[in-house]
Amino acid sequence: DMLVMPYKETQESSSAAVRYAISTNKPVVCTPISIFNDVCDIVHFSKDTSVQSIAQKIDELLENPKLLTAKDSTQREWIEVHDYREVSKRLQNIILNTQS
Repeated sequence: DMLVMPYKETQESSSAAVRYAISTNKPVVCTPISIFNDVCDIVHFSKDTSVQSIAQKIDELLENPKLLTAKDSTQREWIEVHDYREVSKRLQNIILNTQS
């Protein structure tokens, strides 16, 4: 199983949708556009935004289990850091430290 984010170039600065995909703890394939730059260490990229390129990347990953799971540990770390409990603790600390 994997999730595919087949986006073309957009004016958005980042993708909230990719964060939900990452949080599933399944491999994620993205097209190489700027909204995915901040998660480039966590996701796999197709060569370009064409259907053929996306299909080629999916085939490549399905044929190579080591490549498919190569980003698993980085993805798990990202999920832990971005867990709402962890984010809320950091926010609470910021708020408490600015009130003093």
